[in-house]
Amino acid sequence: MKDQILAKVLKVSLAVGSVCVLAPFVSAQGIGSTEMDNMLVSTPQRVERGAELFQQNCSVCHGKTGEGMANIQLAGADGRTFNTADFTKGEYNIAKGPIQAYNVITFGLEDALVGADVAAAEERLGGKVPTHPTFNFLQYQSRWDMVHYIRSLSPTAGRIDPEEIIAKAKDRAINGVCDEDIKSSLNEKVTPQGDEQLATGKEIFNANCASCHGQNGKSDNPVGSSLMPPARNFTTEDPKEWTNQPVNALSVFDAITNGVPGTSMASYANLGEDERWALTQYVLNWVPDSVKVDATEAQIVAACRSLSAPEAPEPISIDVAMRALIKDQAEQRAVRHAQYGAVELQAGADAKSGALTFMQSCASCHGNSGSGAATGPLGAQPPYFYLTTDRLSPAAAGGTTADFARRSYAGAHATLAGMSSAATLSKAEWSNLQAYVASFDGDVEIKVAAPKVDPEAVTTQGEVAPEGEAAPEAETE
Repeated sequence: MKDQILAKVLKVSLAVGSVCVLAPFVSAQGIGSTEMDNMLVSTPQRVERGAELFQQNCSVCHGKTGEGMANIQLAGADGRTFNTADFTKGEYNIAKGPIQAYNVITFGLEDALVGADVAAAEERLGGKVPTHPTFNFLQYQSRWDMVHYIRSLSPTAGRIDPEEIIAKAKDRAINGVCDEDIKSSLNEKVTPQGDEQLATGKEIFNANCASCHGQNGKSDNPVGSSLMPPARNFTTEDPKEWTNQPVNALSVFDAITNGVPGTSMASYANLGEDERWALTQYVLNWVPDSVKVDATEAQIVAACRSLSAPEAPEPISIDVAMRALIKDQAEQRAVRHAQYGAVELQAGADAKSGALTFMQSCASCHGNSGSGAATGPLGAQPPYFYLTTDRLSPAAAGGTTADFARRSYAGAHATLAGMSSAATLSKAEWSNLQAYVASFDGDVEIKVAAPKVDPEAVTTQGEVAPEGEAAPEAETE
């Protein structure tokens, strides 16, 4: 289990020398929309891991098979008891879509509800929506594994998330999550803590900032004046020189933490949080009261999100990272295939003809009927490169014929010897080849495009003339 979870985070790792530094992904802070789309895809590996996690964390209330249980007590529910949802019958109640299910596991029941759903839930539950246990001690990938397992227990067709929930999830993925406890502590954090804090701030400023801003904060030294734009003069009352308005403790702290885009001001996130607040208060001592304003709600939320991000985990060695990435390949292939979508075959596509094309152009690497094969040695000289291909899934043919062709002769294929034949296939051959790959063992949705109609072959009554016959001329008066 530990190795599997490790593999999930490695694809967003940054290699530095002989170590691999992992991004802080314990609670899905700012994972990005691409990773969000990745997490929404169910794979056999995710369902398998989710089953184990469900038994460890959820079965005590929801039953060992997700069948639901009666008279369950929840914290903050005023002594009320509840019958938990029977997942095997699709009784999701509150969490109809995958994001809502993730929100219940991560943030609680209330966060999964929108609009009128709150009133409906309270009526069904006979009171205020109770507090649901949250599982933030698990990495967000593991929580998604549980979601996919729960949804695998019954058909999920039509069980989708409301637009408001999707929009909120995208915002969280892009910008991160604001911890309410941290948000409520910001008022104390922006309040000056006295002479000791200022002394610390002065020491940090002289060591890190004075070379550009000067020891007097006026940036009238040669280095600060030569920058484009010049280093910030903290003592000026000219509002035009304060480019990242509004000016207050949060804006200064943000500039110290994240830098200022388009300037020479770099991020000093390497400093501890207390050190950054000390530096903030020291700088603010120079700022005239005439340019200071109260913090906006947007600033408060941005600061909260920044401070809510978990610390980065310890680096790991490159060899451990590579082993985990290799182990993770099968699942990532399943994710890619799912994102290709349904197979969109051209009308008249012939799988039998496609089989002949496959044998001529693909079987040497992919094996007969896409069973997989090992090839090598490849390369002009040692060390030679050996290639092993896995069994082809029909989902590999997903998307349009053009999509399928583009994936087949681009990417990894474009770097291999002997691939010139793939780039010379005709449109008909690609269409037939797609139909053949779509016929392999496995589940995939197949759509057939409507046949194209020649406008000249349409009769005046809107009927298509038999093939080979011209449409009759329209009668004239």
